[in-house]
Amino acid sequence: LTASLMIDGGSKSCSYGCLGLGSCVNVCEFDALEIINGIAKVNVDKCTNCGACINICPKGLIESVPVSKKVRVECNNIEIGRHVKENCSAACIGCKLCERNCPKDAVHVVNNLAKVDYDKCVNCQLCTK
Repeated sequence: LTASLMIDGGSKSCSYGCLGLGSCVNVCEFDALEIINGIAKVNVDKCTNCGACINICPKGLIESVPVSKKVRVECNNIEIGRHVKENCSAACIGCKLCERNCPKDAVHVVNNLAKVDYDKCVNCQLCTK
């Protein structure tokens, strides 16, 4: 685990991103995860929400999101500004546009990162505009 956290540079140049080493894949008894382009992806049709992958992720990147919800924040980078986009196309730049666009007050930018309250989210997707 400690050595895996020391990976830096190249496709893993975002220190907040998935290491892509497959700890989550290996622990999943339901074959619901796979590593695609170095990032863990969940197959929602196979996932039972057991939480094993959430508990084993060395960076705490995996969260339980209701399947019915269309919006997911795919970034954990807490740095601010456009330079975060240099390393990741899914990067949140902390601009708060999503927060301003949400009519249900379901999105808040905390520590430069968008967080969705799925109890309030109505899937309008205005936060993605």
